[in-house]
Amino acid sequence: MLVAFGLPPLAHEDDAVRGIEAALKVQSQLAELGEQVAIGVTTARVFCGSVGSDTRREYTMIGEGVNLAARLMQAIAATDAVADGCNILCDDETRKAAHREFTTLPPLSLRGLAEPVVVHTPLDVVQRSARTSTSIVGRVPERCLIGDCINRLVEQREGGAILIEAEAGLGKSRLVEYLREQAEELTCLVGASSAIENHTPYLAWRSIFQGLFGLAPRTDDGDRSRQKVLIYLQDFAGFQDLAA
Repeated sequence: MLVAFGLPPLAHEDDAVRGIEAALKVQSQLAELGEQVAIGVTTARVFCGSVGSDTRREYTMIGEGVNLAARLMQAIAATDAVADGCNILCDDETRKAAHREFTTLPPLSLRGLAEPVVVHTPLDVVQRSARTSTSIVGRVPERCLIGDCINRLVEQREGGAILIEAEAGLGKSRLVEYLREQAEELTCLVGASSAIENHTPYLAWRSIFQGLFGLAPRTDDGDRSRQKVLIYLQDFAGFQDLAA
């Protein structure tokens, strides 16, 4: 099966993430059925279109990325990788583009390629984008607005909301980082969501509440988490009923 992410007009800035998510989902579902799977995920520019003649043609994809994905699948099937649980192999371009945790494996010598290929296998854990802190340039009106809001909160205890809205790649995340930098004396709780996970209720609020109540989702069960929340809210009249 050949699957493509990012074909116009359905391209997204996180298509590499979507590809990894789909691969992990396929692997999980087939494992429940007792089936093994070999998946190669690559990121590259390829040709997509009709190939053939007037009597017979098909819509397909052609390019080095497609060939590499097939070679990665063959490498899994030809080794003990499937038995070791390494059913998905990604190239280095996919690792760079997808905000996930990966395990880097020894380079593979693949048929048709002169040099060994660095490969990675994704862990089933989301890694939020880690951005390098750099000095912000421009955005003077926005920075002044952020500074005024922080000053009103600190000096006058006056809250509020700031809405940052723009197309992808125009610096929204950097402005949020700037806000956090200017609010060092305050407690900052950050939530994030993803277009891939738009069916998960309240996803953007989970990390906020986990930080606020000191929850450890990987070690705390439901009862323990609820007790932590109730203890935190015991000084806030009327809020405990909301945690039921």
